[in-house]
Amino acid sequence: MLENTERRVQPEPIIKVWDGAVRVAHWMMVLFFAVIYLRYRKFPIHAYAGYLMMILVVLRVIWGVLGTKAARFSTFWYTPSQVLDYTRRMFSGNANYYASHNPMGSWMVYVLLSMMLVNGSLGLMLYSSGQELGPLGNMVPEDWEDVLKGLHKGLGHITAAFVAMHIAGVIWAARAHRENYVLAMFTGHKRVPRKVSKEEIADYPVYSEEKISPRMRPAERWFNYRHPFVGSIILVGAVLLVVIEITEALININKYLLSY
Repeated sequence: MLENTERRVQPEPIIKVWDGAVRVAHWMMVLFFAVIYLRYRKFPIHAYAGYLMMILVVLRVIWGVLGTKAARFSTFWYTPSQVLDYTRRMFSGNANYYASHNPMGSWMVYVLLSMMLVNGSLGLMLYSSGQELGPLGNMVPEDWEDVLKGLHKGLGHITAAFVAMHIAGVIWAARAHRENYVLAMFTGHKRVPRKVSKEEIADYPVYSEEKISPRMRPAERWFNYRHPFVGSIILVGAVLLVVIEITEALININKYLLSY
């Protein structure tokens, strides 16, 4: 009952979608956001994680213009009407398949990248206003501190809400499209879960299961082919646990970091 068994009559082709730069940047953003949000009172590690997050966002924007096909913004740029149509089709169970981000997922990418960049900028200004630290030094007036603090904190909570929505959307799409998006962000490849036009998967390398490590093949088939929905939930839970543990470990080095 948990898994949508439609369109899983036989093994589908496997395509290489996400390059290494996209995958590394994605999981580093996950880790840095956890440090920033879950341990926001810890300084200066909060500031350093914010710096690194802003660098990653800028690099991701550059890669969105110059990178591989699935990474480019032009591949997943959709109008509001296309997003609404996809959403309606998703609820009715017949949404179109997209090799890269689907219309709903694409807008989430734009929203999260924008929020990270804007709130990071607010954080730089707040650090300058409140403590005269960071790249801006003492450039921001001290009397801006209270306003900046409210904006920075409020936007942080809103961003966290969108992150939660993103996780829920990934799990929801896993059942609708019979595809484990979490695993795809680790491996870089996807199993095309339904018949699609040649244009949709053009320029994506297609290869057989033999290219997947024999040791990993049984687990990959379980998580990605037989149980993509349940597998997504398991992987999300595992990722959250690992990220929390790494975050706590990083907090231990906070006392050795110099404020800047």
